[in-house]
Amino acid sequence: MAKSLDLSKEQFKALVKAIGDSFDQAEFESLLLLECGRKLANLVALPMLWEPLVANVVKKAEMQAFTDELLLAVTAWRPHNVALAGVLRDLVATPGQGAMLAVSGSLRNGQPAGAVLEGLVRGRAVYGDIDQFLADLAAIAGRVCRIEETAAPGAQPEALGTGFLVGDDLVLTNQHVREALATDPVRFACRFDYRALAGSVATRAGTVEKPAGTKWLVAERDHAPGDVQAGAAPPTPEQLDYALLRLGAPVGRYPPGQSDDMSGIGKPRGHLVLGADAPALQPGDDIFVLQHPGGAPMKLAVGRVLPGAPARRIWHDAPTEAGTSGSPCFNHALQLVALHHATDAAQPERPAYNQAVPIGLIAADLLSLNALD
Repeated sequence: MAKSLDLSKEQFKALVKAIGDSFDQAEFESLLLLECGRKLANLVALPMLWEPLVANVVKKAEMQAFTDELLLAVTAWRPHNVALAGVLRDLVATPGQGAMLAVSGSLRNGQPAGAVLEGLVRGRAVYGDIDQFLADLAAIAGRVCRIEETAAPGAQPEALGTGFLVGDDLVLTNQHVREALATDPVRFACRFDYRALAGSVATRAGTVEKPAGTKWLVAERDHAPGDVQAGAAPPTPEQLDYALLRLGAPVGRYPPGQSDDMSGIGKPRGHLVLGADAPALQPGDDIFVLQHPGGAPMKLAVGRVLPGAPARRIWHDAPTEAGTSGSPCFNHALQLVALHHATDAAQPERPAYNQAVPIGLIAADLLSLNALD
């Protein structure tokens, strides 16, 4: 019989808890079949309560010598799970166990055993030049705005979401953010450059841009029922949850902080480019989200693409919260790839994923509507 990983009592309990906290039964069943070649019903007697079910599967994995496959699979499907990473790290540090994991990984992936553990951690990672990355990120940040509404003159604005320039005077956000806006365009605005100053508690107030009178709404598409209710209908090709808004001034032509380009000082703010041929994301890819979570000054969140998303959606684990809706998502090369819009509908208080819409689908739809200048 093949030798399996020898889990200590503490490692067993930690692995069971980490799996139980980060998977549901349906996804765990898929993982076992796709990654370990085993049917859940052949491992345990169903139905069974979730925690005992996970514990019994791990016991069976030890008995049938596929604990290594199981551990490698769950850490690959949940690359940012701290508890799973801790179990893997603890096993790697245990004499003999790290070598067994490396051999198991090499047999499954055809890699040299000495390289497998490093590859497990960052299998799809790439390198980038730091100066170019920072320069691109700084330029992109100037094109992202907080979408806000003022209930009455002199009142503090209420943050409703995030948006970003896709034309000199065009802002893309979510349709459900647009729904929250007042019908009177005078009451809402896009605030650019709302950011915390480095090394300080102070913030830049930013530049407020108003919409283009009565012609501010260029195009929009609704969300899908399944975006907000677990088990409801998945998205149709038209349910892309976006809204394209027109500003009253072509702010993309002007340098940040300026209302025109007459000074000749500074580069124009510019805008992000929408393309139907935007790069596709795969599970494990890096994802960067520029956002105004909770209406706060702009933040950068980093995560990875997760498996399991329905058609026309992307799942990721970058941290988000209310106010992030409408945020742009980028790949490792800071190419625009998605529009963030939702979280796990089944358990929003403790989500297993956050959700975005591929930007290529939105671009293609806008082109079909002749909505892009």
